[in-house]
Amino acid sequence: MLEVQWVQFLALVAGPTSPLRHLPAAERALYYRRAPEGDRSAASKLRSAQRFILLALKDAERIDARTVIDAAMREKIASPATLVRARQALGLRAVETRFGTRSGWVWVRPPH
Repeated sequence: MLEVQWVQFLALVAGPTSPLRHLPAAERALYYRRAPEGDRSAASKLRSAQRFILLALKDAERIDARTVIDAAMREKIASPATLVRARQALGLRAVETRFGTRSGWVWVRPPH
């Protein structure tokens, strides 16, 4: 049973929208390894969310917030509220963007 769950997990993190899709599957699994459901503390969830954001951001100066939140929810990494706390802890700013009739939020690295 555990082997089947692990294979399903690897298939999930290897998906085409995973921010870690450029890494080999075995390496991706190390980033997403989770503690047993009852053992996850708030600090552990926050660290997982921070790691996810940093991996999604890579070397970019900014990233679309909706993309990160949707990917984290799809892969069951963290809730939107935990992602916002992680963003704040990392010192990323949330900036509203407008393009024609569309608007959204991006998370921006602080200037050096």
